[in-house]
Amino acid sequence: MVINVLGNGPSLKNYTWPKDIITIGTNWILNNKDFIKIKNYYYVVYDENFFLNKEIKWLKLLNKLKAEKVYVPNHWINSDTKFNRFQNFQNLKKDKDPILNDYFDLFWNNVENVIFKCAIPLAIYLKSNDIRLYGCDFNYRIEKNNTLNNSSYFYHRKNHLTDFTHTTESALLWSQKSNETFNYIKKYLNNFSIKLNNKSFQQ
Repeated sequence: MVINVLGNGPSLKNYTWPKDIITIGTNWILNNKDFIKIKNYYYVVYDENFFLNKEIKWLKLLNKLKAEKVYVPNHWINSDTKFNRFQNFQNLKKDKDPILNDYFDLFWNNVENVIFKCAIPLAIYLKSNDIRLYGCDFNYRIEKNNTLNNSSYFYHRKNHLTDFTHTTESALLWSQKSNETFNYIKKYLNNFSIKLNNKSFQQ
């Protein structure tokens, strides 16, 4: 079963939005109206900036989604009633699937990346054997002034309404660790005949 995982990178501008494939969106994918139109979707969010800021626009978009399709961290649910109707992401760690349990042990602490921490584990939980990444550029393309630009995401920088805390140096390190971790995960999943491919630049 194919599952498409959508990051927020600029290459997502070329995504064709197939309606017959299960799709997992992340973070500010809600800035794209086409995501809301997909019937077979899931949504995951992990970045603490979403929880701490509680940006009104994001909350309004979030509330348009079906609660059973939205996964958030456990402490969000326990700390704020706005989130207690959604699914507890940490429950995936309790699944008896040995592939999933080993995955968390091996990769959870590698890098702060919603694709690796949330989206790929959810795809494994949903029994996908063909996970395809789109908009996962793993490169913020920030300039020397340490700010986002219109090449950082698929949307305009004015629509990035949560804090961006990277510097040029930390963004480069994040990019390197993300690419490295992707290769580790790809190799690990291949042992179980689960294909993982980053198709972000292949459309």
